[in-house]
Amino acid sequence: MDPDHSENVVDHRSLGNMPGYEWKLLRYKCRDLRLEGVYHRHLQLVSAAVVTQLIIVIEILMLIHVILLFSVVKDIDFLTVLPYFAVMLLTPSILMPSRESNVEQYEVIAILVSCLMAVLLTAMDLILPICYFRSFNLIPNFDHVVIVLVYLMFPIAFVENGRAYLLGLAVSLVYFAYMTFMVNINTHDEVWELTAYGAYLFFLNMLSMSLSGFREYNMRSGILSRYQLVYQNLVLQMAMKQEKALMDSIIPATLSRSLQDTIASHIEEDPSNLIPFTKTRHLFMEPHPEVSILEADMVDFTNLTTTMDVSELVAILHELFVNFDLAANHNRATRIKFLGDSYTCVTGIPSYFATHANACVNQALDMIEISREASQRRNKRIELRVGVHSGEILAGIIGLTKFQFDIWSKDVDITNRLESSGLPGMVHISSRTLGLLDNHYVYEEGTETAKQDPLLQRSHLSTYLIKSRLPNFEDTNDLEDDHISQNDYNFSFIFTQDYEDIQVKAQRDMILEVEHMPLNRVQACKIRRPLHRMAKKDINEEYRFHLESYYLFTTFRSWKMEWSFSKMRDLLMKYSLGMMVLAGATIIAMNLLHTKAAMDYTMLFGLFLLILLALLLASYKKLWLRGRRLTPMTQPSTFLSRWLIKISNLIEMSVFVRVPLGIIVLSMLYIMSSASVLSCDIARLELQIIDSELHNLKPHMICFMPWPVTYAVIIVLSLMLVIIGIPLIIKLAVGLAIVGCHMITVYAYYGFAFERSETTNVGMTSSLAHSWYLIAFFIVVVVREGNLNYILKASYLYV
Repeated sequence: MDPDHSENVVDHRSLGNMPGYEWKLLRYKCRDLRLEGVYHRHLQLVSAAVVTQLIIVIEILMLIHVILLFSVVKDIDFLTVLPYFAVMLLTPSILMPSRESNVEQYEVIAILVSCLMAVLLTAMDLILPICYFRSFNLIPNFDHVVIVLVYLMFPIAFVENGRAYLLGLAVSLVYFAYMTFMVNINTHDEVWELTAYGAYLFFLNMLSMSLSGFREYNMRSGILSRYQLVYQNLVLQMAMKQEKALMDSIIPATLSRSLQDTIASHIEEDPSNLIPFTKTRHLFMEPHPEVSILEADMVDFTNLTTTMDVSELVAILHELFVNFDLAANHNRATRIKFLGDSYTCVTGIPSYFATHANACVNQALDMIEISREASQRRNKRIELRVGVHSGEILAGIIGLTKFQFDIWSKDVDITNRLESSGLPGMVHISSRTLGLLDNHYVYEEGTETAKQDPLLQRSHLSTYLIKSRLPNFEDTNDLEDDHISQNDYNFSFIFTQDYEDIQVKAQRDMILEVEHMPLNRVQACKIRRPLHRMAKKDINEEYRFHLESYYLFTTFRSWKMEWSFSKMRDLLMKYSLGMMVLAGATIIAMNLLHTKAAMDYTMLFGLFLLILLALLLASYKKLWLRGRRLTPMTQPSTFLSRWLIKISNLIEMSVFVRVPLGIIVLSMLYIMSSASVLSCDIARLELQIIDSELHNLKPHMICFMPWPVTYAVIIVLSLMLVIIGIPLIIKLAVGLAIVGCHMITVYAYYGFAFERSETTNVGMTSSLAHSWYLIAFFIVVVVREGNLNYILKASYLYV
């Protein structure tokens, strides 16, 4: 893994700019974020969900096959359809144990079930050809379907280290052994045709194994995207808590909520922010008719500023004010502000309580005690003058660009006079406050300065100095937790929980979140549960997605959202083109093996070189990045190299480049697959077939062998499975065009040749066997592509 890549969540835009394979990076990210367990759980859930889909696919294929046999075969022998009925009856019972993903030893069950299904389907496909081999040379009908299903839909494909390729290769060897056996029995020296069949099976296995890698990429990227969503939500929640704590520390909760609601309303009414908030915001004020006010100031603060270092002075103020806040929390006092060496707080807000005067005086005495302890510990003279008065206030938020919470009233001014006229180490209170206190305090008459204060005289207030509490004083504070340390305060106020804690919580939340991730088109693993037992989130996600999309082709109802999804970059396009190059090489090899007449291969190799060129263009950036990282400082020095990287980016990012390129390459591959047919001399082929039949010989195909041609078309059709960046509707249209063109070839132009080839069932015409062989595979392709399209779009909508 690149050591420079240290993001907590994966950035898909960066994957294309890094050396190595994309899914390897995703593996590293899952391991770093400790999501491997979540990924394995997701594999189990997908496996259990796909089982229902697998049952439906097999049942549909067997049902159509049986209907075809009863429709086209005259005097059909019931024994010839018995294997297909057996598969229809046995498939659900064999696969049912793998539908429940929560059982113990699920992986063992998945492997056993897959092996049983592989044996059942292979035996069904070969039992009739083996039984009738003396009279008919029958071709397997479902070899391609079984091999692809092993890798794509069998439960073993979703088991970590299940080694589905071993089962796929075993099935392929069984089919190849059968074909070898048939060739030897009929004593035909057709090793070349057998080799072409082996190349065909080899390609199907290679394609299916690459699809397993593509599936891992999609599943891991889906998990990481969901993790990113969970992680961001937790970060947002923490930020909101910090914001709320900050607001509550300077503004009462009622006013802060009103301010937040007003800001939110302003954003909703004017999202473009054309109207300044300062012109539309309200004046937030709250009257409080009965509170107690505390004003404290440090004695001889000027001397401290001139005799102490600034950092030490700030450290003392920080220590004092933090402990003052702790005491305020204990005494139910709301700190209003601190400015320099002054500290202001109020009791009785935001909610009124009857003992607000006692609480305010207790706060004052605690502050004096805190300052004394700090003075002794630091060997500095730190004393407070404190004034406390009871009355009414008007609390509110002022300011335009920066908000400030403050209080105003005549009683606030009186409190300031009490503080300034008080004595160090004593609480200077008014007679109004004294009248609200109980008898637990030691006090004496106020200062002479207060008696001469004009404001106090006009207010007819006398003053008193409280020295301390009585010895038998008991704290009657009704707070649940009276033992709050400074560390507790720091945690509850500024939320020192760091991002590592959030990451751990995100990993825990993902254990639950993976249960709600999209699995298949009908959420088969969840629909079997009663509705009242389904998680509410499951219902919400499914309901939301169905509201946002049409069921047919799973297209979004909003064309803008559909277009936005279609424009997503396809980082795997270069690997898809790599499989197309392998397909082209396989088709050329099959043509070389099964084409008997002289053929001009210039066109074949020319088309192959064009496909290879497309692969090199798509892969150039990846090849150039081997051993380096693409940054603004490491751009290629040559003009040609920069343009090649730009073209490589366009193939990945631009739907206008990617879609036409995919269609063109598929078209060229189809031309390559049918080149031996299209270049054949029809008149000469007809004469040769007629001559063979007149002499009661097997028809001699001088240009091509029909089944290798159909195998080559299946190879082209299978490539639809590896092209992710082309919209589903376009892929289905291209697939239908390929099927239609080949059926026209089979029935219209070269029907006389395909009709004289081997069939798959006794009594079924060879032309129909070729068509059904192609259509059966196309059904599997449609089901798989529909499921993949559902998962990708559901993940896109949720994330």
